[in-house]
Amino acid sequence: MSHEFYHTEVTERSWRMLQAFQGQFPFTLIGGWAAWCYTGGPKSRDIDVIVSYPTLGKLRLEYPLVKNDRLRKYEVPLDGFDLDVYVEHYSTTLAVPPEALLERTFTMQGFAVPPVEALLALKLGAWVDRRASIHGAKDLADIRGLLPLLDRGRWAALPQDYGLSRGQVARLSQAWAALAPLVPRRVREKAGLPDPQRARPSVDPCT
Repeated sequence: MSHEFYHTEVTERSWRMLQAFQGQFPFTLIGGWAAWCYTGGPKSRDIDVIVSYPTLGKLRLEYPLVKNDRLRKYEVPLDGFDLDVYVEHYSTTLAVPPEALLERTFTMQGFAVPPVEALLALKLGAWVDRRASIHGAKDLADIRGLLPLLDRGRWAALPQDYGLSRGQVARLSQAWAALAPLVPRRVREKAGLPDPQRARPSVDPCT
């Protein structure tokens, strides 16, 4: 049984809301719930989705969206958790361009989610910014669950396939190196993470 980071009552309310939301609007699910769809690991509290601008307009009619210009997203406070809405061409704080994630999805647990490699990149980008918080600990748990599913060829091609900027690649490289000491050797070697015991790290597959 996986370690849970949030109160069960809150995660259950979040899950019910996510299921109801699924039938109302098209979206790509990211964040902790997307990781759970792949791994069955710790459940999420907040709901993170990417939508198109037309869908954002429909959301405005149903939910009290609050624009967060600093984090480049829209937020809806709910019953003990938030609905965080990221929008194509606007949500530039994500480690992967949101418009690219709308175009590439798999169906997992009934939800449209990014491929493992793209979701891992999103999680790494979030983790490196908030490692000291409970959210960072949850990110790390999700990352550890996703790593065994990683395809190294698709991971190496991620910058080109998803049009990552130099800044996004640098951010992922920083997170990739910081992650290496925190995962078991077997998983590290399978994923191609650098050996933290070496003076010079091995080649980052995301460069």
